[in-house]
This record gives sequence, C-alpha cells and structure tokens, in this order.
Amino acid sequence: MTNFLELFFAAIRARGGCNNNPTALQFKAAYKRMLVRHNIKSDNGNCLPMDDTTILEVSGNACHVVPHIPESIDKDIYLASKYNLLYNDPSQADHDYTDVPNVIELSQYKEFAIAYIAGYVVKMVEKRCRCLVCISALSDNGGNFHPFLMLKDRGGLQKPSISVVKLCEETEKCVQLMLKTSKGNLPQGIKVSLMLSTAVLQNVSRKNIFPTLESHMFDTSVDENHVYNLMKLVSQSYCKIRLYHLARRVTEKNSGELVRKTLSKLILFKHQ
Repeated sequence: MTNFLELFFAAIRARGGCNNNPTALQFKAAYKRMLVRHNIKSDNGNCLPMDDTTILEVSGNACHVVPHIPESIDKDIYLASKYNLLYNDPSQADHDYTDVPNVIELSQYKEFAIAYIAGYVVKMVEKRCRCLVCISALSDNGGNFHPFLMLKDRGGLQKPSISVVKLCEETEKCVQLMLKTSKGNLPQGIKVSLMLSTAVLQNVSRKNIFPTLESHMFDTSVDENHVYNLMKLVSQSYCKIRLYHLARRVTEKNSGELVRKTLSKLILFKHQ
C-alpha cells in the first residue's frame, strides 16, 4: 500500500513541475485531472494494470440536509428573519421590555471606509449592468458625494453617488446583525448574499434611493424593474467583498501565520 501512496504523491508533485509544495488550489486541480484520466479507459496500448486498485472517489449524489422551510414563506425572507436582519419597529407599549429594535449604528470610521469601498462597488456593478441610464446614476462627479472622497482623491478616484453609499451602509448593518446573531460565526449555507440583499431591499423601502431614476422606473415592466435590480446588484457586490474579507480572516486565524511568500526555504517545515 505504501508504494501506491508514493506513486500517487509523485504523480501529484509531477503536475506542479518545479513546485515541490503545491497550494490547496493546485492540488485540487491536479487531483481532478488525475480522476478524469484514471476513469478514461482504452483497449489500445501496451500497458496493463497490475491489479484492481482504484483511486479514491466521491459520489456526486451526496445527500445535503436542508432544514424544513414552510412553503408559504419565501426562503430568503425566512433566513433573513432567522438572523434578525429585517428592521423591527419599536413597540408602542411603554412597558414591553422584551421588544428591542434591532438598530445598528455605524461609527464615523466605518462610514468613511464604506464610502471608499463603494467606489469599487460601482466598478463591479458597471460590468454587470447594461442600462446606460442606470449606470449614470451610480456615480456623481458634480460634487454631491461623500466628503471623505475629496480628501482621498488624487485624480481619477471613482466617486459613488449618495444612494450607492446608503445601500452599502445598509448592507454593512445587515452583515453586523448577522454576525451578532451568530456570535461572530460565518453563516453556513448557500446564497448568503441573496439573503442579505433581500433584507436590504426591505429595509430601504422607506428611503428615497436613486431619486434620479424615479421616472425611468416606470418605463420598465414590473418583472424587470431597473431600480430594484440596480439596488440588488449594489448590495450583492458589497456582500461579495465583505464575505470574502470575513472568510479570509477566518482562514488566517485557523492556519496561523503564513510564510509561503517570505520564507520559501522553510515552507516544508511549516507544513504550508
């Protein structure tokens, strides 16, 4: 059995060329290629298998346990309610001490950082949006933008509109509520950004977002509401940035200090 393991690891290492310590992504690509080549059989050639040993395989019909969600409730709304993302109005009763509104206040430092990140969000949305009228509402070069951007601008800085900054701030509040409910743990599941964007759309329904597109909204059908789709794109793009940052912090915490890029001679001893 040891000989087969040595041959297997030699084949993996051969896929990396001179790289004797592949990363997880490189190992995954090499392993996939070996799986495909191993499962392709041919009757031609002068080589015969020594025995019936097969490579480790995982069936694609794996069972995923999904919690039961009532059919009358939308899945995104159910998950948003689970993480307490939807805005709760304070109770009218004076002595209802159990009803506490889920209000998150952002510090001035976070507001400045969000306004700076919103410029990159505009670039992400412009690549996915094809409506020129909607794209023009993302940026504001007329001076009606966040004052922090005037300090950081050295020429060519993307200046998002106030509506984009408000959407990013509301998305950040939903992310903070999610982390507060889960006690700092990342949510386990798929379509997390869709859940967050759904909560953001409900929370900003009372606010005047993208006022310049009010007349343009009535030019489209109900199913293809450009203002709705634009707000959803902005929120999902910001979610992608935040979730990537949170996942990277968790990875750094679990793996410890990485020395791959600085100490190339000691990576084998650090098992990185």
